[in-house]
Amino acid sequence: MNQNNYTKEEKDTHIDILAYLKVLWRRKLVISTAIGATLIFTIIYTLLSPQIYEATTSILIQQAPEGKDSFLSPWEYTGERDNFIQNQSHILKSRTNLKLVVDKIKEQHSDKDLPIFKNPSPIVFLAYNIIVKPVERTDIIRILVHSTSPQEAAIIANAVADNLLEQSRLTARSAVSEVRRFLEEQLKIVEDNLKKSADSLRIFKEKKQVFSLSNEGQALFAKLSTFDKQYNEVNTEFLTKKKRLDFLKDKYRQNKNDLLRDITETKSPIIISLREKLIKRETEYSNYLLQGLDDEHPRIKKIKTLIEDTKQRLQSEVKKLIASDAEKGDLLAMNQKIMEELSELEVEIVVLETKKTVIGKIRSSYESQFSTLPSKELRLAQLERAYKINDNIYEMLMEKYEEAKITEAGQLGNVKIIDTAFIPSTPIRPNKKKNILFALLVGIGIGLVFTVFTEYLDTSIKEPKDIQEFIGEPTLGIIPNINHRELISRYGDNGKVADIRQLLLTHYAPHSTISEAYRSLRTNLQYFNHDKPLKNLLVTSTIAKEGKSTIVSNLGITMSQRGLKTVLIDADLRKPVLHKFFQLKIEPGLTDLIIKSEMTLDKVIRKTNIENLFVITSGGIPPNPTDLLESKKMEAIVIELRKSFDFIIFDSPPIMIVADAVVLSRNIDGVLLIVEAKKTRRDAIREAKTVIEHVGGRVLGAVLNKARFSRLDHLYGSYSGYYYYYGYEKEGKSRKTRKSKKGGTA
Repeated sequence: MNQNNYTKEEKDTHIDILAYLKVLWRRKLVISTAIGATLIFTIIYTLLSPQIYEATTSILIQQAPEGKDSFLSPWEYTGERDNFIQNQSHILKSRTNLKLVVDKIKEQHSDKDLPIFKNPSPIVFLAYNIIVKPVERTDIIRILVHSTSPQEAAIIANAVADNLLEQSRLTARSAVSEVRRFLEEQLKIVEDNLKKSADSLRIFKEKKQVFSLSNEGQALFAKLSTFDKQYNEVNTEFLTKKKRLDFLKDKYRQNKNDLLRDITETKSPIIISLREKLIKRETEYSNYLLQGLDDEHPRIKKIKTLIEDTKQRLQSEVKKLIASDAEKGDLLAMNQKIMEELSELEVEIVVLETKKTVIGKIRSSYESQFSTLPSKELRLAQLERAYKINDNIYEMLMEKYEEAKITEAGQLGNVKIIDTAFIPSTPIRPNKKKNILFALLVGIGIGLVFTVFTEYLDTSIKEPKDIQEFIGEPTLGIIPNINHRELISRYGDNGKVADIRQLLLTHYAPHSTISEAYRSLRTNLQYFNHDKPLKNLLVTSTIAKEGKSTIVSNLGITMSQRGLKTVLIDADLRKPVLHKFFQLKIEPGLTDLIIKSEMTLDKVIRKTNIENLFVITSGGIPPNPTDLLESKKMEAIVIELRKSFDFIIFDSPPIMIVADAVVLSRNIDGVLLIVEAKKTRRDAIREAKTVIEHVGGRVLGAVLNKARFSRLDHLYGSYSGYYYYYGYEKEGKSRKTRKSKKGGTA
């Protein structure tokens, strides 16, 4: 049981898939039109689109700059790597940076005819045509530049990379440059002071004729000079550190947007206490040195250990103090490096200030001893001391200045150019293959959308299963669409005989596929009811020109070929056509038989040139056809005909136009509805059945006329199997073959 259910389910699924394929095949014109239109539009667009070239350069942006101990602080990268790379990507496309790039291009390539020079807004042009792509899980950024000029694309890409390299170096050197400029200013001042002190000393010696100090004065001068040198060294270091600290504070304020508290102004009791301890221990250390104690002395070792411990504790508290000023979260992480640098500098400045104070006091004590010297010797000592101080300061500043220059030159920044851009040889757009493939996919998509839309709007009957679905009656016959030109050329000339033959195929082409379809319809009608075989049949359709009269004629011929005495009655009293099919006179006919009392059946029944087939024409066209067909006389005619003929077929008007077929259906064994494939509406055939059954008529089923089958139809088996079994497909192929051969020989 489960196996049977599975097989049935599998079959239904298979049929559904084939049904979808049939819909696509049926709407192949819509799909092909959509694909064709999309391809044509894409090809035109591709041909008219300007060629776009792409130049690429790769740069490495290090997370931390080179030179860990340089003036360039390691705070330039303090965030997470991904955020850092993203920030650099946005900086690359910022208006400020792009303006620098434009200026660089104008400066270096003003002699070249580049499209960017013609653009009214070159910055906007660069913003739209520069693409920054970070390479995943690396610190590498690829810069892609698009332009209609391959040369311009390479120039812009290299200019962007060069500008980023320059800006990185300027940023890296900013702190060192600030110190270097400060030292330059101080050197000019000290150099001037040195010249003045030298001139003053020379003039004094020449004027007073005093050229040297006494032994006591020389000893005192030597000691004072030693402390002057120490003081100047500490002071120079202090000024340098202070300048660096000021720069770091400005940097920190930019990140934090708040003032940074100075350690010298803090009111923190812990920091104040540690600062006082550090000053006290530095003073004690200096006094030990003045006493002549060397570094190996136990007191010196102990005091140095205490000083280092105090420094570390003070740095820790300063970090906490600075961190308390910082905002929580990301800002604290971003300024962590700069805070560490600040804390170290603050402690170093405290130490230097302490040394300055201690050395200054000692120097002051020796200066007071100078006052005991004779006046001339005192003045000479003062001038020589001033000269010596300026000379020492100048040497120290010059040494610091040279160090700053070397350090500044060594700051290469955190950007390295890995690959420079070269002039591209081929454009990246328009990509013809990609565009055509995209157009093909879009065209298929549009075609499918229109297919679904048109299929939804199309309410016509297309297949036999539609008839079963919408009226619940079987499809008793399927009549394929007739190729009239083929039949005319095959069965006769182009005259009247050929016109008749193309309609009465069951007589003139009895072995054709169409004839076989009518014989199948005849069989289905004969065996429709074994207990009570059909004796008469009413054939009608929903609207005109659905082929009901042709089907009536051919069905009558197949019945007569079976040996059944058959009569065809043209009950379409409005637009009769049966007399034309069989080349008979229209009068006398059914109208005359009903109206005229003297008219008998023998006078209206016409014998045709086909054995066992008779025709009753419509007769004259009356003003009231419905009344005539509804009359008692018509009922009597039907009863009388049943006695004389084996099978009676009535051709009636379309049921949705007039009521003739409805009133006539009450006296007939059954009604056969003619449905034209892809034309008859579902609601029309459903309404036709409802009307017939409402008056007591009986709908036997329907005939699908003018059916067109594709190569997929044979997969559906039951309702089109005979169509292929009897050779229609082979016949069609043979006709095509004959045509091709004919065309080839012509």
